[in-house]
Amino acid sequence: MIVDFFDRLEEFLTISKVEGSLSKVVFEFYAPRLLSFFDRISGLVALISAVFVVTWIQRNRELIAIYAAGVKLRRVVRPILICVVTVSLFGIVNREVLIPSYKHRLTRDTRNWFGEEEIAIRPTYDRQTGVFLNGTGALLAQNELKSPDMHLPPGSRGDFDRILAKSATYHSADQNHPPGFLLTDVSLPAAVNESHPICLRDETIVFTPKESKWLEPNTCFLVSNISVQDLTRNDANAVYSSTWELTHDFRNPSTRYNSGSRVMVHARILQPILDISLFLIGLSLVVSGRERNIFLSLGPNIILVVFYFLIQMGCHSLGVQGIVSPSQAAWMPILLFAPLAWVAFKKLD
Repeated sequence: MIVDFFDRLEEFLTISKVEGSLSKVVFEFYAPRLLSFFDRISGLVALISAVFVVTWIQRNRELIAIYAAGVKLRRVVRPILICVVTVSLFGIVNREVLIPSYKHRLTRDTRNWFGEEEIAIRPTYDRQTGVFLNGTGALLAQNELKSPDMHLPPGSRGDFDRILAKSATYHSADQNHPPGFLLTDVSLPAAVNESHPICLRDETIVFTPKESKWLEPNTCFLVSNISVQDLTRNDANAVYSSTWELTHDFRNPSTRYNSGSRVMVHARILQPILDISLFLIGLSLVVSGRERNIFLSLGPNIILVVFYFLIQMGCHSLGVQGIVSPSQAAWMPILLFAPLAWVAFKKLD
């Protein structure tokens, strides 16, 4: 954070001239990123904390007195397990509630803090209408697409198959039209005011001023469920979105999300099981060993964590590449680590 802060210092100073306070800008930028950082390392932090506690007990030879009193190790570990479960539950709240509520801050760059700079878009096919959406860039503050270049599907019926305009603004559905883009200063087709609407499967996908009196001259309206935010969306938007938001977006008939987002949804649901499994396996490595040095006790657990992340990344990549289904890619690490965690739990007697 310190290195990144000094790298962005000039941009922070520029933003603070508008916001009024440098500390406020820095807090708004970095505070949500602490939540994102915790989301990535919560399972690892819980494991390291548990290893530290158990190793400290062993170092002071307190387990000998506990065993002599007839107390089972499982009873000693129970409060630690409760804490790990609590951290895991907070991780769910953090991932599904806190991070999505600050998504706009997490995806906001200091170079375009107010969304007034033109940013690149990803050309996209509307799977519902077959229209190819493209443009030179987008202004998020105005919800505007610059120099839109829309290619209509071959099966559409009308006087033209391509639309060029100066800008396009996305509008929600109202009594006049479904959701879509209002294109202004249309240059192609040149005679858009005299052109008939474009239809696809008996549904209008392009409204023109000829039959839609609510449209101004030299404009037209393109129906689409893909917004400007969808065209500028990157992988970070999916990471910072809640599971409910992702599943809601999956039901959008116009968009097609990659397998990576679907694998991530399944992996989120199963993440608490993986966190607890990692804790139980790591704890058994500490209890079964005789090493009382905290840092040396971390050695086997570091190897475990590296192995854990490699297995998880490998299984998820199989789902992203389509070799296995997204649900199978998320369940494969569980099928490997859950039996090991059960064996480790049985040893805590």
